[in-house]
Amino acid sequence: MTQFLRFSGSVKRDPAIETWMKAHTGELGRIARQWFEVMRKCGNDVREVLHDGHPTACIDDAGFAYVNAFKAHVNVGFFRGAEIADPEKLLEGTGRFMRHVKLRPDCDVNTRALTKLIGSAYKDMKKRVQAERTTEMKDKQPSGLKDGARCKVIGGTHQGKAGTVRDIKTGKTGHVSVTVVQPNGDRIKTLAKNVVIQK
Repeated sequence: MTQFLRFSGSVKRDPAIETWMKAHTGELGRIARQWFEVMRKCGNDVREVLHDGHPTACIDDAGFAYVNAFKAHVNVGFFRGAEIADPEKLLEGTGRFMRHVKLRPDCDVNTRALTKLIGSAYKDMKKRVQAERTTEMKDKQPSGLKDGARCKVIGGTHQGKAGTVRDIKTGKTGHVSVTVVQPNGDRIKTLAKNVVIQK
């Protein structure tokens, strides 16, 4: 079971967040926008959603950080903040996973340290999501998959073909691909999840 907070409906740019930003004017709104922009710029894979009334940054649908404006401060929050390095001791909170940094208009903030915290939260969640994908892909591999095994392709564009498994490779995303050498010598590539091993 995953320990991620998942938010369905995350998109590349959520219009509801722009509406939220326009509704939060003044210094607190400026602070919230500034730090949410830092989250957005962490990578091309950052998605977002307005969750529980505040802008949330995600990898896929797994939240890694958020901003929220209150009457006198802005929180920059981290869903797995208890597990990221905080050498400057900016993080507050005592929950099992979440932490936040309180920003007030009249107080200086260590911009470099907070930017680094956001980057760390992004990288941490990205690793977690990739590890989960790899585990899921390994779970979908047929049992007995090994070089030289006889197999039949049961899915994908080569469905119905059969042969011998060769060249088992795991890609960066965790997807396992195989080359199937047919009896006539033709070679086809497919995902391991598309084959069944024959005894």
